[in-house]
Amino acid sequence: MARPAHIAMLMGALPLGSRERMMVSVAQALMAAGHRVDLLVPGSSPHWRDAVPEGARLIELGRGWVDRLRNKQRLVVCVPLLALYLRREQPDVLFTMSIPPNLAGLAAKRLSGSRVPVLIRQSNVVHLASSEAYRSVRFRRRDRMIPWLYPSAAGAIAVSHGVADNLQQVASLPAERIRVIYNQIVGPELHQRAAEPVECAWLTTHETPVLLAVGRLVTKKDYPTLLRALAELRQRCGDVRLIILGEGEQREALETLRTELGLEQAVALPGRVENPFAWMARADMLVLSSISEGMPSVLIEALACGCPVVATDCPAGPAEILEHGRYGRLVPVGDIQALTDAIESTLSEPIDRSRLAQRADDFSVGGAISHYQQALLEAAAGGRQD
Repeated sequence: MARPAHIAMLMGALPLGSRERMMVSVAQALMAAGHRVDLLVPGSSPHWRDAVPEGARLIELGRGWVDRLRNKQRLVVCVPLLALYLRREQPDVLFTMSIPPNLAGLAAKRLSGSRVPVLIRQSNVVHLASSEAYRSVRFRRRDRMIPWLYPSAAGAIAVSHGVADNLQQVASLPAERIRVIYNQIVGPELHQRAAEPVECAWLTTHETPVLLAVGRLVTKKDYPTLLRALAELRQRCGDVRLIILGEGEQREALETLRTELGLEQAVALPGRVENPFAWMARADMLVLSSISEGMPSVLIEALACGCPVVATDCPAGPAEILEHGRYGRLVPVGDIQALTDAIESTLSEPIDRSRLAQRADDFSVGGAISHYQQALLEAAAGGRQD
């Protein structure tokens, strides 16, 4: 019988979202099978201290002075500490969760001279000037590091086929080293939380249609297009309201635009909430207006709650989740008129909620956990053979 694997997972220090909770479940499954799991985070992380499963080891890299930095800065300065961990502990595989941890993990491997294989997870597409599909995706300075570091990954998990396609082009990773594992996040807990009460008069009285958007207040979510579409929709249909759940650096700009459009009484920005599922279950529709995504969990969660959806056909993920419009209307990115029309049509003729929930069942939690477990153990076994 093969010896148990020692698996390290590098996470960010942000509050836990659906992907982090899924990784907790993966860690639990690995430990139940007899394997060792280390969860590594940059600096102190009370979020992970509360969530780390029993039996796993939480390693906070550079506690103290690192805590004054933002999450991405923490990952950069913790690269030498992660390299030291790899040399000292020699885990069978290092798994990294998204682009900043991917870059930090691969840089630490190079710095350490370690032969520990690094399995990366890519959750978003990145800018690619040579491709029409990805040219409009926002360019970030970190993207320059991807072609340099990603080829040294032992393998990659992409959250959608669109992300896998982008990864092959940007990082020159061959298709055989990339596997697609959807964000399979639907389980009993989601349905239980969807039934919980919501402290929002708009949703409890439900006097007028209420649209919902969920996600960070950042540029790539393109909430300005959504606000302008709402202003147009209200001219056509009367009193329609919008709630945006999330927080971020675009709050002030969005509040200013809300005032300019005369939407102060029609748009609420309550910030980030711990249970968005209860809001989805009561909203008339969820709208995703993003410029780019990877495999937006919020669409899957909305379907699971029986909430009709409208989404931009952005790279990548919405078309795969909605089966090219079968389970929700898709519109071009940044097209205010098309978004307005799609929202109006969906309010008039929503897809049956039970049908949406059936589609969400294709993204059940159990499948994702077993696929991640298999990928990690295969990477660990490959590292032992090198």
